[in-house]
Amino acid sequence: MGLIPYPSPGIFLPQTGQPGIPACPAGAFRGRLRPLFLGAAFLCLSLSGAMQAQVPAPVSNAQPNEVYNKAMTAFAAGDFAAAVQGLEEMLKLGAEGPGMEGVHFSLAAAHFNQHDAAKAKAGFENYLKLYPSGAKAVDALMGVAQCQTLLGEKEKAAATFELVAQKAGVNQESAGLSRAQLLKEMGKADEAAKVLQAMVAQGLKSPEAVQAALLLSSVEVARGDRDNGLKILTQLQGRLLNLVENPLQLDALAFEIGDAYLHAAELKKALHAYGLIRKKEETIQLQQNRIQSLARRIEANIAAAKIEPTKTPELNAANQRLKQQYDTAKQSLEQANAAPDTAPALRARQASAYQQLGRFEEAILLFESLLSSPDKAGREDTLFSLGSLNENAGYTAESVRHLEELLKEFPKTKYLDSALLLLGTQQLQQDQSDKAAESFSKLLKQAPKSQYLGSARFLLANTRFAQSRFKEALEEYGAYLKALPSGEFAEEAFYRSALAHFFSGQYAPALEAFEEYSRTHPDGLFAPDAAYRIAACYQAASKTAEVVSRCLAWEAKYGDHPVAGDVFALHGDALSALNKPAEAVEVYRKASLRGATDEVVHYALFEANKLLQKLGRSEEAAVMFKEFLAAKPEHPSAVLAMYWIAKATHKAGKPEEAKAFLSEKIKTFIANREQDAVEQLLAQLAQLCTRPPRPTTSETQPSGSETAPGTATSPAPYDAKASLAQFLNPKDFPDTPLVKARLLYAQAELARMLRKNDEAATALDAICDKLPPNALGAALLAQSGDRLLERNQPAQALTFYKELTSAFPKSDLIEYAFNGQGQIALLEGKPEVALRWFDDAIDKAGAATKLRDVTLGRAKALLALGKPDEAKPILEQVASTREWRGECTAEAVFLLGEVLAQKGDLPGAIQLFQRVFVAYQKYERFVGRAYLRAAECFEKLGEPAKAIAHYRELATKPRLASLPEVQTARKRLTETESK
Repeated sequence: MGLIPYPSPGIFLPQTGQPGIPACPAGAFRGRLRPLFLGAAFLCLSLSGAMQAQVPAPVSNAQPNEVYNKAMTAFAAGDFAAAVQGLEEMLKLGAEGPGMEGVHFSLAAAHFNQHDAAKAKAGFENYLKLYPSGAKAVDALMGVAQCQTLLGEKEKAAATFELVAQKAGVNQESAGLSRAQLLKEMGKADEAAKVLQAMVAQGLKSPEAVQAALLLSSVEVARGDRDNGLKILTQLQGRLLNLVENPLQLDALAFEIGDAYLHAAELKKALHAYGLIRKKEETIQLQQNRIQSLARRIEANIAAAKIEPTKTPELNAANQRLKQQYDTAKQSLEQANAAPDTAPALRARQASAYQQLGRFEEAILLFESLLSSPDKAGREDTLFSLGSLNENAGYTAESVRHLEELLKEFPKTKYLDSALLLLGTQQLQQDQSDKAAESFSKLLKQAPKSQYLGSARFLLANTRFAQSRFKEALEEYGAYLKALPSGEFAEEAFYRSALAHFFSGQYAPALEAFEEYSRTHPDGLFAPDAAYRIAACYQAASKTAEVVSRCLAWEAKYGDHPVAGDVFALHGDALSALNKPAEAVEVYRKASLRGATDEVVHYALFEANKLLQKLGRSEEAAVMFKEFLAAKPEHPSAVLAMYWIAKATHKAGKPEEAKAFLSEKIKTFIANREQDAVEQLLAQLAQLCTRPPRPTTSETQPSGSETAPGTATSPAPYDAKASLAQFLNPKDFPDTPLVKARLLYAQAELARMLRKNDEAATALDAICDKLPPNALGAALLAQSGDRLLERNQPAQALTFYKELTSAFPKSDLIEYAFNGQGQIALLEGKPEVALRWFDDAIDKAGAATKLRDVTLGRAKALLALGKPDEAKPILEQVASTREWRGECTAEAVFLLGEVLAQKGDLPGAIQLFQRVFVAYQKYERFVGRAYLRAAECFEKLGEPAKAIAHYRELATKPRLASLPEVQTARKRLTETESK
């Protein structure tokens, strides 16, 4: 063994550059420097006798032999400061003789062990000058190389190590290994590889040779030959594992190779390399087994020496080597125990590889395992990675959850701007525009130097635009353009500014902005849309002739552009306004076939139909709808087209043909839960079945026959139910809950049209009570929920509304679910919840069909929340809307009375309550409540006679006898009259 050991080829792990991937702690894998004094101490002690014989006369009172022995004792004890002092004193004493060779060498070694590389180097060089052929010349040369390494003189150190390696002896392999390490560090990987390949070629029979193989694997990776590096590592992991002094080095090397593959995007190979890394407890157990094996071999050699004393020198030498390996293994075990767990770093790297492979599920599972680890290091990285991974995998809710958790736990996270930008985009995906705007605003405020400022401001502007908050959108687009006039989104920001003016009804500034965009971006991304919007601005200004001209010019220039359908629809509107219905029809028909959105197609199709109906060209309308069906059979308006085909066919005097057509189309769609309009076809078929077919001439008067005077032929009575059954025979349809429900619906519609309300109710109740909500389409869910609410079964109704909300979130009928859940919240005494549902019905669903109920519901919720001033104008709107006249009018007037009562205006409240039972007598439930409340107000005003009169009138009206308010009135009469 050499005096100064080779340095361990510490394997440093490169940073991966991937978010959420912590660096593996490389320091844990470096070998500790071995003591450097043993060889020197043995040498000096062995020369002590010679030195005593040649010690010159003392220069001081101290005897040289005593000074020497004391210095070497300190050296052996590891007290190198005392050793240096004593050995320097020996030099001052001027002692001479062969023993001084050991003094010079030991002094240099003591300086080295004191970590004073400069003095150690000078000492070794002095030794070589004095004793160029000395017993320790090679060791001294090795010491010079070590010191040069420590002093950063890598070129000189490599050359010195090469000199040592050229000499035979125990230092040869160590020097070669150290030289190769330096060459690698200097970027001379090819030279390092040649040195190591020569060492490995001799066979892996010594610890140094194994270290050479380890370093060669790392060098091969540095040279770009990752596959060979992995091959060497795999060999060392296998049959040569028992020769590796420190298994932590194998793990470090596997990290290095895996990272190299990861950077090179050789992801499957990276995962293979990472798969060679052991768990910490496995590494510790492996090293413990090695230590036990070495101990057994030492004990076996001691036992063998006792049996065969002649082999003692040989066995002692073997044990000396084994003891060195044993000590090294113990040090490695200490390192393994003290080293941090590499599992988090490993899982992070594996997750990165899986992520780049597009295998997001595996990556997410790996990162989630890090979250559940008791080791919280790297949690910040892990949360951000999970937010990003879930976004990639399309798990928006999970992405939002992890990003919100990151920002909550680490409000000043290093990922602040990235996390806020990603969170905002994911919140937009969830239709949480207010939260998204908050995230983008935070980024702008909290990360003013972020590279994402432009993106955040642009997305914030888009969010405000989507919220129809056009004034704020304009401000944000303006701020973006001011900061980044040539930015990535500058063109779109400018164009969207024009759109913001347009959609807020500011057509003059919109026209100016669109025309400027057209001038500055004649071939821009939005040039076709700008030309269309300019025409639309002229339409808003009622310049219809200009609109026609511009639409024709647009078609000539852009022809097949996706916005063509919108342009044709606009062109049709202008022609219609110019009273050119025939020409408008043709243009609308083109729009219906070319429209890029369902809304445009639907609008154009039915605008054309309106004009054809006005022109009396019903058969042409039927042809148009048939052409539409042939071109777009899967379009959402397809079923409505069938409705109009059947209607036109019936109007043309072909009712049976119309029924047969409807029956055939219903068969196609009746089992499709997604088709909302099937119920419309069923209702249309039921309506057609209510009307008996027109008798033909032959049926009325057979040819060649004569009717006897005084007699008449009566046709058989028409059976509407039989007619419906003929065209909707259950045997012709699949036996599923949805089909059963739709057939029941058709029967209910027929009964309703025939004014057989009990039969209609029975059929509808069968749908509610016997069929599961998850089997029904949107129309039946909406109807069933309302039916159950009408039957005062809110809990059952709620299941249908919830199913409608979850299964059909984008259905036009979603307003039924919002309204129904709002009404149920009112019944449960939760006005705040109710108000949110009613607001959603208006803001998110448009509340077209349910606008009356939703508006009245909002007023009731506000009143229950003690906000009569906010409720009052809404109730006045309900009460005054002519289209809503009926029971809701009576309720609105009654509630206006409650508003005045809450505000203390009892006379005004009484007038409104009296108006209810005078003007709306048919709505008995409000009549009874109005009598009672008027009487109670008179009592509060101190007018008992008027109160008694109202109580008595309520109590004596026979038609109101079943109302609960009547019992209350009678009780109050008894109490009041007894006073």
